[in-house]
Amino acid sequence: MLLTVTLVFAALRPPVTHALTVDLPLPNPTYLGPLTPNANRLHVNADGQLLWNSYPVDDAQFELILAQIRELSPQPVLMFDPAADAPYEVALDALSKIHRAGLVDNCFRFDHVSRYRRYEVETPDQLVLAEPVECTIP
Repeated sequence: MLLTVTLVFAALRPPVTHALTVDLPLPNPTYLGPLTPNANRLHVNADGQLLWNSYPVDDAQFELILAQIRELSPQPVLMFDPAADAPYEVALDALSKIHRAGLVDNCFRFDHVSRYRRYEVETPDQLVLAEPVECTIP
């Protein structure tokens, strides 16, 4: 009898929900942009190979891509992601090409900056401020 009553109460109790309800903001009807804005990723692997959005590129292709990116408005974000054991010369050469193309600006980012431990400069005069550029930020 007691078992029957227990089973009836167990069957009639409301189900336990494991949900957290959150009031989300209403969408802005004036801006219907992409959920993931454009961003390009330049990776330098340990072998010194440049990978543009996971595709290997040579120096000529890389400079052509940079020239094309420079003409876009708004510019997509450029994420620079050298491997920890990437050859320094290759990473420095890639950065100098990006700088010559005029893409070291507000749209340029280092990816995974937590890997880098030293951020110091000798004097604040060594910092070069970028020209403001309209870009899509992820």
